[in-house]
Amino acid sequence: MKKITALALVLIMLITLFAGCKKDEEVKEPVEPVIRQVVEVKYHEAATSFAGGTGIAEDPYQISNVNELVYLGTALENNDYSKANYILTADIALNDISDFDNWATDAPEYGWKPIGDTAAAIHFDGVLDGNGHKITGMFMDVDGNQTETPNDYYGLFAELRGTVKNLTVESSYVRGSGNLASIGTVAGHTLNAKIENCNANTVIELYNALDAGGIVGKGGSVSNCTYSGTITEYDDKSFVNMGGIVGYAGDVENCTFSGTLSGKEYAGGIAGWGGNINNCINKGTVSGNTAGGIVGNVYEIVNTSGEKQHKLIENCINEGKVSGTVLAGGIVGNMGIASEDYSVSVIKCENKGEVACDKSVAGVVGKIMVDRCGVIKLEDCVNRSDVSGKGETGGIICHLTGAILNQKGDVIISGCQNFGNITSESLYGGGIITYFLVMGDKTDLRVTVENCTNEGVIQSLTCAGGILGFSNVSFNAEVMADGMNLSDNTKIALNNCNNKGKVKATNSNSVAGGIVGALGMGYISTEVTNCTNIGAVNIDFTLTDEQIVEGQGSEWNEFYQIGGGIIGRIGDAIKLTTAEGVETNYDNVNSKSANIKISGCRSTGTVTAPDYSFILNKWEKPLYVNYLGGIVGQCSATDGYAFGVENCTYSGAERGLGDTAYADFGTKK
Repeated sequence: MKKITALALVLIMLITLFAGCKKDEEVKEPVEPVIRQVVEVKYHEAATSFAGGTGIAEDPYQISNVNELVYLGTALENNDYSKANYILTADIALNDISDFDNWATDAPEYGWKPIGDTAAAIHFDGVLDGNGHKITGMFMDVDGNQTETPNDYYGLFAELRGTVKNLTVESSYVRGSGNLASIGTVAGHTLNAKIENCNANTVIELYNALDAGGIVGKGGSVSNCTYSGTITEYDDKSFVNMGGIVGYAGDVENCTFSGTLSGKEYAGGIAGWGGNINNCINKGTVSGNTAGGIVGNVYEIVNTSGEKQHKLIENCINEGKVSGTVLAGGIVGNMGIASEDYSVSVIKCENKGEVACDKSVAGVVGKIMVDRCGVIKLEDCVNRSDVSGKGETGGIICHLTGAILNQKGDVIISGCQNFGNITSESLYGGGIITYFLVMGDKTDLRVTVENCTNEGVIQSLTCAGGILGFSNVSFNAEVMADGMNLSDNTKIALNNCNNKGKVKATNSNSVAGGIVGALGMGYISTEVTNCTNIGAVNIDFTLTDEQIVEGQGSEWNEFYQIGGGIIGRIGDAIKLTTAEGVETNYDNVNSKSANIKISGCRSTGTVTAPDYSFILNKWEKPLYVNYLGGIVGQCSATDGYAFGVENCTYSGAERGLGDTAYADFGTKK
């Protein structure tokens, strides 16, 4: 149990940050196409006419059997047919489905060629009304890598530019590959298309494809649709987007996913790479490197006119199981922004499902990566599920991280609530935000957390906070200070936030705070205003008799247990001790001109740690030292970490400041 040195902690931070949060941004080497054996099947003959109708809206062409459906595909070469209206007058069986469960190894009699031909620029621009009927037995097994002019888009339609509505597709199987392949049940790709009131229960398999969705692979407007099948990726291609409804982007409304989705990169219950999503529900099982109950990844998207698209995810609910290897969120896995005129909002979304990850995980958003943005908003979002993770773990957001350069914009988290117990097997845990880090210079970034509440138990190994677990300005702020180019507008503010849950760190050399665990933002203007903590703050570890004996008379230095009713520690948050060679100064504690201001805060929660002060080291000094304060546990008190306290009260500790090297502050009640 040797003392964890500053260098060791820096190394731990580096490993945690880049192993747990950066993998989803790495540019991977291109994957060579996988050439696989494709099952040979025959195809239905096309009819020579439709059952009736003239193709106008009031009198659509009538499709009554499989041959007439095939005829629709062949007729599109005539522009009049491509823009006409069609209606199904009966259920259509493309194959006998009695042996459907064996289609992966034993193909049915007939294959399906998608309606349209992208290689020949033949598209469907009309309207197909399923009229409440079903299409069953669709079978596709296509490898675009084996053809000179691959279609690239696989589904009932190749590329859809019109409207499909009131249709059910079930007991169907689509297996496809190709470096640019987009795969969906109704359509592989859409352009300004609409898919309405459609339902699908199919099997979709990807080999070296790009986008896949239960309804559509890429794009379009999808509303009032459901998918209850399975979608599986079998390769490790970079940046594959898989969604229960849409693989990539699109506008999705009133849709439900209740199937199983297993991806290797971005996976979401509704969309793999998200567009505007409203009133959608995930009830299925979702897994991927970066996984979200609603959206795997939300990033900057440019529409066909070259305009930036502002994204809104609103009134969505996750009830399913979400699991990731790198990032996972109950609503969104990852959000990334790299443009000042781009914004994204997640509003009134709720997680009720199980969320797990090998690395970083949160009840709502796994990670927000800020480079340059307009406004990022999380408003009135709720996590109701317990969340546990092997890495950093949060109630609402796990990581809020600035990019290396040119960080600019506004991040607003307001009205969010966490009711779940948050348990991290790693260094950090937080009720609202686990980890906030600004890296580099040229920063003009404002982060506001307001009117947020945590009621769950927050537990981690090293650093835990009821609202914010950990924050820092750089890997070593005291070293980087001279190189930081911070705008006067750069600011972090926590306003009117409340913690009602127990906050617990379970290692020695650890820190816990009712509102903030460790605040290392000395070089950035920081406000903690009108926040209340009523939860117990506890450093909770037990030494065995053997460990006690081993520690007595050892050459080990001090271990620190730091707890604060409002903030555990103020200072270089990477190091739990004052930076070597930097003198502490009382003038920097409770300074009126300080960059860090704590005002109008109240804590009634008890602040405790085990008392092992009787264990003396070789130099007859206590091996274990507790810093327990009703407001602040411990501070570095260097020029970069001056702070002021005003109108704050406490009742859960002997002093307002647990560090007895300095005069006390606050009012004990």
